[in-house]
Amino acid sequence: MLAAAVPGLGADSGQGGAEQLVLRLPDVGRGYVLGDDSGCGGLGTENAPPSVAQVAVTYYPVYSCGTEFERLWRARGRTAARGALYVSSTAFVFATDQGIRAAFGTGRDLAAYDLGLEAKDLAPRGDRPVLGDEASVFFVADDFALGLSGRPGVVVMWRQGRVLGIVHVVGLREGTATAVALPLARRQEQRIAKPAPVPPGVNDDRKVRLDDPHLRMPVHWLGLRFVPGRHLPPMRLAYISGPTNAPDAPGNRASLDYEGRHDGISIELWQPRRWAKWRRSKFSRGFWDRPCARRRTIPVAHGRAVLFRSCAKRHARFAAHVYLPRAVLAVGPYCMRCDAGDGAYGSFKGLAAIARGLRLRRR
Repeated sequence: MLAAAVPGLGADSGQGGAEQLVLRLPDVGRGYVLGDDSGCGGLGTENAPPSVAQVAVTYYPVYSCGTEFERLWRARGRTAARGALYVSSTAFVFATDQGIRAAFGTGRDLAAYDLGLEAKDLAPRGDRPVLGDEASVFFVADDFALGLSGRPGVVVMWRQGRVLGIVHVVGLREGTATAVALPLARRQEQRIAKPAPVPPGVNDDRKVRLDDPHLRMPVHWLGLRFVPGRHLPPMRLAYISGPTNAPDAPGNRASLDYEGRHDGISIELWQPRRWAKWRRSKFSRGFWDRPCARRRTIPVAHGRAVLFRSCAKRHARFAAHVYLPRAVLAVGPYCMRCDAGDGAYGSFKGLAAIARGLRLRRR
């Protein structure tokens, strides 16, 4: 049974528990978000070199999970990843001793195939670290990450029982990258030796963008979950974009989207000076500026909110502008499953609940 491949590892997850054997967000430190290609699957044969395809077919199924960590901002002080552009962690779980030995024997071919590199670009380093049962280290002079090529990288690959582990670090000089990759590999080695379920939220990277020092403004939000009651549906923080300084950006520093089963709330964070400049431009005109639009002003903690309803008699649009000492928030409810209208929060009652639910986020 696959569960016997790793002591203490259950095989009830659909991936043989391989998700327990890779690094997690706290392992790399602050400033990193999960990459889009993080996830679980298996060792396949598509575009695989013959040696890897042979292992995949002979020892099928080979479960695997991989996690990518992309640097969003560089943290002050020393962190585990030391500001590397990119870190990845992979674990392949084999059912037999023969399978893991054959896989490790493919060496550069398997590592390169897993990482999307060419085997010829992986230069073996002679000093093999004390890691697992057997380990290899490779240097990549022309690596890539986050759309940037020509960056140095280091790959650490080892077998441990019936698990093959790979840690990949990009964007640091070889010596520094090796000094980062080996401790991370040893951290993954500990996870393989003592598998434990992944706690809920441990890889939740939603707040990383809000901790970005480049944001340079206070963050007012509705928390990770917004449950206002009053027959309004609960919402969760789903997406965060920003901060942005692009010349063609509309001017908001970041935006937060909350979503429920049917409804959504968009909250744009503006610096007051940029908001004032934008409001003077022709691009800022909206239904709230029309003479027939209805508006209400309500007090909120440390400020005020102006609530707007469009002129339409049916399927009206709603928005709110919340003015606070060091921030302006543009709030817009929307409905994901409606042909028209702004959904459950598309009313003065809904806007007021949002405006009064906003609070300053403490870092």
